[in-house]
Amino acid sequence: MKFLEIFLAFAATQGKTMFQDNTQALSRHIVNNARKVAILLSIAVISITLFCTGTSMGYTALVTGIDQGEGWTWSAGLIAGLILAAISFGGLVYSLGESRWLEATGIPEAEAAAKQKPEGPGLDTAFALLITEFALQLKESRNKNAEDAPGETS
Repeated sequence: MKFLEIFLAFAATQGKTMFQDNTQALSRHIVNNARKVAILLSIAVISITLFCTGTSMGYTALVTGIDQGEGWTWSAGLIAGLILAAISFGGLVYSLGESRWLEATGIPEAEAAAKQKPEGPGLDTAFALLITEFALQLKESRNKNAEDAPGETS
């Protein structure tokens, strides 16, 4: 019964805070990762939209120049469209980079956490303490029974 008392005392004090802290930390981690993923997706969608707009603007300016008989000319619309397409393509490359997605999903952090040794006593220490206490109680019980047994036979 002694080991049950120790386990219940541990669960009442350490177990509740351990599970509560882990749940809160996990929730914070999920929210931060979701926010990073949402930002990367937003940048990707905006970049795709601006790339299409810049390409369309440059193409329209080029076709308009050719249609008016000017031929291939560097108009303001063509230059602005190419610049907008180039900048948005850079944003698209940035937002679709593998390292940013790995960081946003938390994979490098999970690998680093798996490599780290846990700090302080954990649940395994509590179980080891329970087993040790149970073994000591069992040993005391056997010793007591061994001492009482010769007295009963005489």
